[in-house]
Amino acid sequence: MAKLPEFNKTLWDLGVEYLVIDGSFVEQKDHPNDIDAYFPTSRERWVSREVERELNRRRSEDVWTWDLDRGYLPADPRVPHRKPPFWHKYRIDLWPEYGQEAIRHERLGWLTFEDGFRHTRGGDRKGVVNVLRKG
Repeated sequence: MAKLPEFNKTLWDLGVEYLVIDGSFVEQKDHPNDIDAYFPTSRERWVSREVERELNRRRSEDVWTWDLDRGYLPADPRVPHRKPPFWHKYRIDLWPEYGQEAIRHERLGWLTFEDGFRHTRGGDRKGVVNVLRKG
């Protein structure tokens, strides 16, 4: 399996206990497209943008934003789906999980990241990879 970018240490420093990884990164592909991941946080830390500010400050970067009006660019000029700046640097779709319904599943309706990552497009249950912070 490919190596996770080193920003995960910054997440550990922020108190994140684990990342949940899904998508082509955990499948048997020689060249994964990107990493799909989420991390648990509180709604308050998310809404206050504390996570975003701390990632940018600790990494000395200005790529960590989930604000659609700031720096989102197409992943590919032929595809209208826009990606955040950190995706263009690290090739990761990284999202906060605080119990919000965030993934629209064709068959199952709106799901949290936790539920959405654990279902195939067909609605079957599937596994994920948990990356744990060292104790």
